[in-house]
Formats: sequence, C-alpha cells, structure tokens
Amino acid sequence: MKKWHGCLLLPIAGCWLQVICGSCADRPDHAEKSAGFRKGGLLAPSEEHWCKRAHELCARLSVKEKLSQLNTPAAAVPRLNISAFNWWSEALHGINNPGAGGATIFPQPLGLAATFNRTLLHQIGTIVSTEARALNNGQMATGGSPRFLNVFSPNINIFRDPRWGRGSETYGEDPHLTAELAVEYVKGLQGDDPTFLKVTLA
Repeated sequence: MKKWHGCLLLPIAGCWLQVICGSCADRPDHAEKSAGFRKGGLLAPSEEHWCKRAHELCARLSVKEKLSQLNTPAAAVPRLNISAFNWWSEALHGINNPGAGGATIFPQPLGLAATFNRTLLHQIGTIVSTEARALNNGQMATGGSPRFLNVFSPNINIFRDPRWGRGSETYGEDPHLTAELAVEYVKGLQGDDPTFLKVTLA
C-alpha cells in the first residue's frame, strides 16, 4: 500500500483541506507526480511538492470558489482550468452507480471476508480500479466531468454489533483479518505503478 505521508494526491483535495485545516507548509518535502489529470494549466503533471501546489492553488481561489469545492460535484473554476469533479464514488465491492456502461459487482465485503483469501481481495481491487478508470475515460470522452477516480472504500470499521445496518460493508469483527484484507484490497485499487495511482481512496 502506498504511503503518501500527508502530501495531497489531488490539488483540489488540497484546496479542501486548506480551507478546513489551514497551511500545509510544515509538511515533509515529498515530490509526487499527478494522480492522472491531463487537463493542463495549474493541474498539469509535475514533480513539484503537492503541498506547495495546493497552497498556491488555494491562494488563487476566491472564498466563493473554495466553498464551491466542499460539495459534490465540486464546481468547475474555468479561469484556473479546473473542471468540475464528482467526489462521490463508492467501490466497496464494485463501482456503485456506474451508469449505462455498467460495472462488475462482487459479493458484499462480509461475504468476501468469509473466503479468508487475501489474493482474491487484491484481484478484486485491481478489477474495480481498472473499471473505475475505464468509466472515467468514457465519461471524459463524451465531455463529462472526471468521476470514479476517488472512491469511498474499504469500510474497515469492526462489525461488533449486529444492529448496525452497514455491517455487511465491513470485513467482520476480527481486526486482524480486516487489516489483512483491507491492505490487499487497497493495494489492488491503487495499482502497482510506483508513481501513479489508479484511484485514490477516501
């Protein structure tokens, strides 16, 4: 699983964090490449430090523009060549609400945990993120906004109370098994490229 040590994967996310948390000037100096945006302008791929880039971006946004980034879909900022972005994509066991293109839906995480198969979770994560990228590419090709590049997954809460309605989204009540399966699923989702992520996780 890739560790990004607090550096921001997407400058828009950095803007959101800047609004909420303030400056990131004290973060360690890491240079990471873009998570895949190729729109040009301020968001073009670069070796620059993400925290520095996020700070520069936030300095260029008005308060109204910053606030427009706190919702989904986040509004476009044409003057800075920032397209709208839909942050809401769930991928607990496949891409939720993929539209007309469809996506593979796997068993619920609780059922997957019953396999105790870490390799299987990695393979499923790989398939899900490949489909997420394909769905995003299809949407972008038809003039749509980026989507499916940030997914809400996995749910690593420990399922201790059967009254909790979202228990089937978890890997069960065993913290060790949950950790093992979640790591493999995340590795599959992120991909094997040391520089670029297939999707980011929330």
